[in-house]
Amino acid sequence: MNPNIKYVVIMPIILVFTSLAIALDISVCGSLFAQSCQKSEVYKQMAALIATALALFIIGTVFAFISIFKGKSWICISEFIIVAAGATLMLIALCIYYQGKHFWAPLVGGIAMTLGLETSVFILIDILS
Repeated sequence: MNPNIKYVVIMPIILVFTSLAIALDISVCGSLFAQSCQKSEVYKQMAALIATALALFIIGTVFAFISIFKGKSWICISEFIIVAAGATLMLIALCIYYQGKHFWAPLVGGIAMTLGLETSVFILIDILS
């Protein structure tokens, strides 16, 4: 069994939770991309960070699938960097949010961030071993 299969399993879960963080209501203004939320500079920053993290997680998912078929070390290293960057952006978005109110979207974003960081650590361990 390919040791990289665990990343193919976890990456779609990270994508789902990151997508939920974007789709769920952040406050009374609605979801992050609602026009009413985009009037707030804080929510604009969060939307940009989480959307960028989602894009990075999508790229990381593609790299996870590629790594099953091609066991090149550069693929694993790229996947690690991409997932770690996405997780870092999620963490920054949560830090921006928690300066104010608390709702479900940041919690779900925190789950995606945690899974992203965990996955990047697993990838790093595989690279070093």
